[in-house]
Amino acid sequence: MLLLSQKGVKPLINTRIQELRKSLNLTQKEFGQRLNLSQNQISSLEKGIRNIRERVICDICKEFNVNRKWLVDGEEPIFTDFLQDLDIDAEVKELGQLYAQLDKDEQKIVKGMITSLLKAKS
Repeated sequence: MLLLSQKGVKPLINTRIQELRKSLNLTQKEFGQRLNLSQNQISSLEKGIRNIRERVICDICKEFNVNRKWLVDGEEPIFTDFLQDLDIDAEVKELGQLYAQLDKDEQKIVKGMITSLLKAKS
């Protein structure tokens, strides 16, 4: 398994993980649950006590739509624009990006709300 140590990654990756978690308004426990890691593991990653494994980097990028270059090297933007190639207006893109930051249960709630609104209109 590939291990990204301080030599392979800028030392601030742990700070960026903490910044990401806080920007998503998640506790260490909630963040860890989404990545199948414990609160203690997240704490150790954020403090730089544990090395960041490639699997964790991939999981963070996939789960939270994070730009790998930002996470590893600090290159903006933070989030990937998975809607960039679609021909839709900026507001719809923003809604899609916000929706993608929700966990699966929250996405179900939002989808249910939209479905209810559409049913009420017809």
